[in-house]
Amino acid sequence: MTSPFDPTVTNREHYLVDEVVAEYTASDRLNEPEKQIIANHADEFRGAVLDLGVGGGRTSSHLMATASTYVGLDFSPAMVEACRRRYPTGTFVRGDASDLHTFGDHTFDVVLFSFNGIDTVDHPTRLRILAEARRVLVPGGLFVFSFHSRDARGHIKALRLTTRPTLAWARTQMRNVASWWRVRGGQVETDEYALWSDPEAGPGCLTYFITKLDQFDQLIAAGFDEISMYDFNGRPVVVEAPDRRSFWFYVTCRPTSTSSS
Repeated sequence: MTSPFDPTVTNREHYLVDEVVAEYTASDRLNEPEKQIIANHADEFRGAVLDLGVGGGRTSSHLMATASTYVGLDFSPAMVEACRRRYPTGTFVRGDASDLHTFGDHTFDVVLFSFNGIDTVDHPTRLRILAEARRVLVPGGLFVFSFHSRDARGHIKALRLTTRPTLAWARTQMRNVASWWRVRGGQVETDEYALWSDPEAGPGCLTYFITKLDQFDQLIAAGFDEISMYDFNGRPVVVEAPDRRSFWFYVTCRPTSTSSS
């Protein structure tokens, strides 16, 4: 099912805004699952690392400190320039995570797409990102990314009701309704995934939501295995068990040994 509202185009406009770039360059903190994954796979993070959707360079200093080769990639020229100013010794390039043609097969030990960046594109683009990540990874390499949980969706589908309305609640309602109104014709729901209004990502943004089990199956179909998932506290989770407590999950996986490049 195809959305008439293309999040791959419209969401990207959000990341060209000066205020958004400034917000993204203000942070350099890893979240808990990122800390756990980097610690658990320290040897691989000492190799060649591709940091997709690098944004303002939140993860860059941590990865550059140990990686033998580090490349940060983002589609936004403003984000790339901000990273170059912030880390003048780093390598930052403008590019599309769904088309990594500038990199050869089996180039990187780790490919990271942090903090739900893969959820900002439509379904066909997401599948191309998975294929490209698999292609540029060395055999047995590590792909790390995070995704929004369809089981714990906290964004607007209908108004949030409360018996104790406050000014903050009213402002949130107004923001949610305004964002939903802009993208109402582009929301999509399928058995596998949904594209829903996501005012927390940005006004008028659509975000990709998927359950843990459907994400697991999607990765298997894309040629990955050895799949593990972590909640926002960095704790391993059971893929088959519904979990409404964690709004998003981190994933580690590897290309299957029999998958073609």
